[in-house]
Amino acid sequence: LLPQKLDELLLEIRGRQLNVLLLCETWHDADSVSICRLRSQGFSVVERARPRSDAAAASLAVNHGGVAVVAVPGIRLSPVDIGLCPATFECVAARVTSAGSNCIVVAVYRPGSVAVTAAFFANLADLLDRISTFVEPVVLAGDINIRLERESCQHAVQFNDLLASHGLQQCVTGPTHNRGGTLDVVCSSADLPAPVVDVIDIGLSDHYLLRWVTELQRPPPIYVTKTCRSWRLFDFDSFIADVRLSPLCDESAWRDIDDDGLVALYNETITGLLDKQVPIRSVTCRTRPSSVWFDDECRATKRHLRALERTARRCRR
Repeated sequence: LLPQKLDELLLEIRGRQLNVLLLCETWHDADSVSICRLRSQGFSVVERARPRSDAAAASLAVNHGGVAVVAVPGIRLSPVDIGLCPATFECVAARVTSAGSNCIVVAVYRPGSVAVTAAFFANLADLLDRISTFVEPVVLAGDINIRLERESCQHAVQFNDLLASHGLQQCVTGPTHNRGGTLDVVCSSADLPAPVVDVIDIGLSDHYLLRWVTELQRPPPIYVTKTCRSWRLFDFDSFIADVRLSPLCDESAWRDIDDDGLVALYNETITGLLDKQVPIRSVTCRTRPSSVWFDDECRATKRHLRALERTARRCRR
């Protein structure tokens, strides 16, 4: 985003009809002329410059690194705080809204001058954990400087496995750098159609332009009708009192009944008592896909919390 390159970038935006750009290595500060100029022309910008040290805060030297998301006029862009400032890469997230539909985009940049470490994958896993909780479709794109075309490379395998475990797919094939190598990524939800990514050398950088189309239109909601009971209204103590007064606790009522009759008596009595306190009702609800991150440990924790809530309600009574 240096001023001398901004005019060329604007020509590419208009000529290729680009609506949203995820930019890496922007070499900008928050108050850079290029950022101010984009905003003055109606563009929305969500950026994160590489932090300068206190000693370099007043420096006029180029601030290397930096990431930004830029949207053309007419598309709403709002920052998303993911609560993470990773030490091994730079990232910025934004919500893109167009015609009432939206998605989350995350721009990432890992400097190629720094070796890939376990800390990088730990930071990336933390980022993916956080963005996988969003209801909207998520697109993560940027420059990670890992040779993904080398399928046997340990780092490439670990990166792809990490994406798969969070329900994401990497959609870029072929070299993305003028010296070869797939260093840049476009990752989208695996349960959505994979976008076709065009890799274009526009001559503005040693990295190529990755261009794709993301469908923001939400699919129509699916509703299902099912029957259930309002268990939150269930009073255990009242239920026990009703059972004690029922035929189940009256030996004369079932002394001469055979096995099948006992089963029928039990089912009819328990069902009748439940219908009295928490009758069956029909509800219509919207179906939602399961979240990949919601595993057995999450389910066990949820059951434990519900048990604690029930215990607390009984104590209050």
